[in-house]
Amino acid sequence: MRLVLQLHLKIRHDSELAHHTLNCLIQLSSLNGSVMTKKETRLEYLSNYLRSFLGLLDQLRMGGCVIQPIEALGFSNIVRKLILFFPPSLMVCIESKLLEKYLHQVTHLTCHFMKAASHKTTVSAQREGMHLRQGNEHMNFVPLFLSQMDEDSTLYEEAFEHMLEVWVSVLHEAQSFPGDFCRAAAVTVFDTYLQCHLSPPDGVRGVPAGEAGENGGAADDEEEEIGETEEPDRIRWDKHVATGDES
Repeated sequence: MRLVLQLHLKIRHDSELAHHTLNCLIQLSSLNGSVMTKKETRLEYLSNYLRSFLGLLDQLRMGGCVIQPIEALGFSNIVRKLILFFPPSLMVCIESKLLEKYLHQVTHLTCHFMKAASHKTTVSAQREGMHLRQGNEHMNFVPLFLSQMDEDSTLYEEAFEHMLEVWVSVLHEAQSFPGDFCRAAAVTVFDTYLQCHLSPPDGVRGVPAGEAGENGGAADDEEEEIGETEEPDRIRWDKHVATGDES
């Protein structure tokens, strides 16, 4: 496990190679069968896996690294597999501090992927609007740029959808988790969702990452440009809202 994690950190910027290490980590997160029949064995394996996974996330955070789109999809699949093969009734039996840290990361990753998906889609729509107004200028470059932005946005959106599936499982067994965790986490996730869909000053829609509150009225102009090319929210986000309704 540790070897795979260290290897991933070395090659994470090469999407073709990172794909293999992420798949390996996903498979390890769903390890099951005859070797995992005893509850004690499953809890020990789960604890060791979570420590390693959280250690990877800590290294990325302390190194100032941004989670790549392919990593977002891989990490969300890991979280989804863990809740599937180690259900809440078992997961709550691990060390309380480890459980608390993991649940905090699940909340953080959910919000992060949501913001990333929203930002990537916003930038893509903005660039597309600029491309349409500029006519043939940069005709060869812009479509390639938009294609990459669309691909990144799709990966982040898929990652966010995976995290919503995790929350459906968590909320179905909310009584298994400590204190008011589910309520507090739900408020945090919903608040982030609103921020991604509201314009400043109440939200960050239409504002590039790291530029909220800056550039005066530039954000309003960009919002108007984006609005000309984006589909209505009720259509674009209907799958996410539907997933929330299931819980």
